[in-house]
Amino acid sequence: MARGAHSAAVGSLQETLNICYWSGSTTRGHVSAFSVRLVQDNDFGGKTKAALAAAQSKAGASPDGEYGPETRSKILFPQEGRTTLWCAKFGT
Repeated sequence: MARGAHSAAVGSLQETLNICYWSGSTTRGHVSAFSVRLVQDNDFGGKTKAALAAAQSKAGASPDGEYGPETRSKILFPQEGRTTLWCAKFGT
């Protein structure tokens, strides 16, 4: 998924980035990577690309601003418990 994409999957990525990488997030385990909260508009534009590249850099992935297998395996995702939300790698 890259710049120019428009779908619900892009919206999910924007939500993930806001929860786990936006510097204003209060979610346990988040990592501050960018300071301007993304608008969840399902549009993979320049701000989403920049936020993703910042998250990739923090996660040790190639900071190319494109979402693919390497990024999926390295970035944090929101995880839900019964009463709490936290950020962790996918599948943990």
